[in-house]
Amino acid sequence: MITTTNVQANIADFVERLNDKFPERRYGVMVGKKNARIFWQNVYNGQVREGASAFCFVRLEDGAILKCDSWKAPAKGVRAWLDQVLANDLQEVDQYTGWLYR
Repeated sequence: MITTTNVQANIADFVERLNDKFPERRYGVMVGKKNARIFWQNVYNGQVREGASAFCFVRLEDGAILKCDSWKAPAKGVRAWLDQVLANDLQEVDQYTGWLYR
């Protein structure tokens, strides 16, 4: 059974793996009521630059990954499942979110 606690632990693992896979960006998470926003910031000469862009959203209820419609809202339609992405060791994930487009 998927629980919010399991999803949040998987989100933390996802963000950590993103940071390892793409060192030129710094990934973080902001948790809301329904979704967690995964965001990124550029890193230049070891310094994190100001400003952030939304990378994707993860639904806290079940771990569904949603493409961003804007900074504040996800687009409709599940694009991937967090547990499957982690099981594949982020092989299909790229830093430009092309993997979220159908």
